[in-house]
Amino acid sequence: MTSRRFKAEFFTLSVTKDPQNHKIYQTFSRLDHQNYTISKMSFKESIEEKIQTLKVINKLSQIYHKNVLRYYNAWRQASKKDLTKEQFFFQLETRTISLFEYISNFRRSFFSIRNQEAFLRILLAVYLQMIDGIEELFIHGLRQKNLLDFNDIYISNEEIKLGDLKNLEFVENEEKLAEKVLKDLEGVTYKLFFGENPFFRAGKRSKNWRNCEVLKKIEDFFERGAKGRNKYELLGNMPSFFEVFI
Repeated sequence: MTSRRFKAEFFTLSVTKDPQNHKIYQTFSRLDHQNYTISKMSFKESIEEKIQTLKVINKLSQIYHKNVLRYYNAWRQASKKDLTKEQFFFQLETRTISLFEYISNFRRSFFSIRNQEAFLRILLAVYLQMIDGIEELFIHGLRQKNLLDFNDIYISNEEIKLGDLKNLEFVENEEKLAEKVLKDLEGVTYKLFFGENPFFRAGKRSKNWRNCEVLKKIEDFFERGAKGRNKYELLGNMPSFFEVFI
């Protein structure tokens, strides 16, 4: 691919750096007039990081799911500073509002005991989409490592979007992957229904929060049911279990 491809095909709207010092571009395509996120990576001497990233991209390219950020394209080119080193460009679906912003807006709107049930049902709708995305990644051997950081989960047209490239890992051992994903699910569930629920901090000081049947059923599922079930069965049945509360 020509080294001028990025500048020729995309107009940069903004640029940031991730923890690994890779550049993340929010762009506008000159070809189809759509917005995309472009990740620019230079692996330097880290062969393991390069291999892991290419495995993740290979798996991500097989996924077309409403709750996973869509992968579109990739190319590589020589670095301008050092022609012996390669730079990789990965084109994915653009990020929009983060889940953190989305929940924060609703939390302010629904902060009253009377609206507790409505707020919890919004969280359940969010959660159902999250576990659908988690399940799809799991099927392809992938895991989003920082699910508890809602700034790296996105909302587009009321759809949850997982699969931020910098946070994905490929786990070849299915047993090991299942163990990690179950811990992720437990952590996300606690944060959504307790940590991000204003009644966990304020309402819990009164007896009113215990009157919410939805919250009690979720708590019971994780405290009593999850420990005694097969991990694969649990992963497969969680979506249908929570659907009954919507």
